[in-house]
Amino acid sequence: MRALLPLPLAVSMWIASCAVASGPWLAAEAAAETVTRQGRVFVDVDGDGRPGPGEEGLAGVRVSDGAVHVETDAEGAYTLSGDGRFILLTQPRGIACAPWYRETGGDFACQRIPDPDAFFFVQISDAHVYDDALDFERFSRPAAPWWVPDFAASRIILHRLAALMPDNDADDVLRILNEEMGTDHGPGDVLQAWLAAFVEPGSPLGAVADAARDAMAEVRALGPAFVVSTGDLILEGNHGTPDAARRWMDFYDRITRETGLPFFHSIGNNELVGSEDHDTHHTDPDYGKGLYRRHFGPTQYAFDRGRIHFVVADSHTKKPRGFGFYRLRAPERHFLEADLHAHRGRTQVLFNHEPFTWDPDDPTRPDVHYVRDEGLLARFAVPYAITGHLHRNAVYHDGTTTHVSTGALSGMRWALPTRVHERGMRLFWADGDRLFSAWKTLDTPAVGFVVAPGGGSASLVPSGAERAAPDEIVAVAVDARGPFERIEIHADGEPIETKRWGRYFVWAQAPRDGARLEVVARRADGTVVWTDGSEVRTAAP
Repeated sequence: MRALLPLPLAVSMWIASCAVASGPWLAAEAAAETVTRQGRVFVDVDGDGRPGPGEEGLAGVRVSDGAVHVETDAEGAYTLSGDGRFILLTQPRGIACAPWYRETGGDFACQRIPDPDAFFFVQISDAHVYDDALDFERFSRPAAPWWVPDFAASRIILHRLAALMPDNDADDVLRILNEEMGTDHGPGDVLQAWLAAFVEPGSPLGAVADAARDAMAEVRALGPAFVVSTGDLILEGNHGTPDAARRWMDFYDRITRETGLPFFHSIGNNELVGSEDHDTHHTDPDYGKGLYRRHFGPTQYAFDRGRIHFVVADSHTKKPRGFGFYRLRAPERHFLEADLHAHRGRTQVLFNHEPFTWDPDDPTRPDVHYVRDEGLLARFAVPYAITGHLHRNAVYHDGTTTHVSTGALSGMRWALPTRVHERGMRLFWADGDRLFSAWKTLDTPAVGFVVAPGGGSASLVPSGAERAAPDEIVAVAVDARGPFERIEIHADGEPIETKRWGRYFVWAQAPRDGARLEVVARRADGTVVWTDGSEVRTAAP
């Protein structure tokens, strides 16, 4: 049997899903013919998809083909001459349009929706959806060079896996894998045995389709206003065959639609179909970004919610051989720059798959490349850049921007138990023009402080990272799949006055310096779940 990931670089690529998209084929895009497209953006009161008497046009809506940008007139009409593949809208505050993009000109039917200043949403990243455990063996398990023995590769991986979970060491990982399998393998054999059990037909360890559906059901149960999925939607389309990538994307599309929630998707390097598969030719219609576009349309777009302007970026651009994602190039850079300029002065949140700067605490950073934004975030004072790709959680600052890196919904691509590589999502509360967030592991409660000044408190993100005032506390308490009956903040054992932010977040004025802080959450049956600044604990009623 071939060895597993012998080198630190290969291990990091496997764990962090940071494969560089490159390949032998370059699709030379023919120059598109400039065409004039026109239509109207209107409020579709009767829901028939056609403008009718009394259905008002929406003025000032931004319409673009990715390169040319116009705004609708007083009647909601637009005329746009360009050569882009899609016509797309920036959906304004309080408006939802279905569809919000077209491949031809025409009318856009929209509905008015509730859109308060404060709202709750969820980010998932690196879902790596697939429906057959054997796909991991076929397409996502890198081979080691022939000269590295299996036992050496396995020991390296055990130590790298342990680094992902702060409470584990290599012996813990060995023990957990053996417990899951009911075996007693040594470090040289345990990973080989685990993956053999994972891909065994009918094995519960390899029920990846059920695990992905269950994760989406948990997202739905939390009841967010919308979900942002920041790339690597499918297992490994860049290495997989087009047929496999199409099957995975169909499955991903189906299970996200089944939630009934609005999803905003972004493209990741694993959606660049066939870009690292020498047998996939660029003439396949789903090559590169083709499959993503067929399912979800434009790879860059923007929308407004509350007082915040959201921008979804695409840092994947064609190179002489395949694709790269380390630098924004035209037209991707042009779209992003034009959109940020048009909405300057507002709170702007940028979503992308790959991060835009170094995380100073990231131990894998020599093995990982970051996107060069060419100063756009600083020039337009973008306050938040929210990404994935690294399969790790971090919040850090770079100039005026708070960078939020979110771990993988899939953990290690659904192939390892959650005690080895946790799976989860990030919960966000928008308070006017500020964001507060917390990481939630799948199917477990999350109780703790998001921001808590002073000592004796635990934060799910570093203290102050979410632009809190110095005299306020923000905490989160979410049960495995929904809200707690009550959420309290205690200072030195006594509850203090709080304000509930939605179902999961609470706000309070900071007590005196040095107070010992706790978050206490109570279920309807009286069970108490709390954090005392170090760990989450549960007490029966």
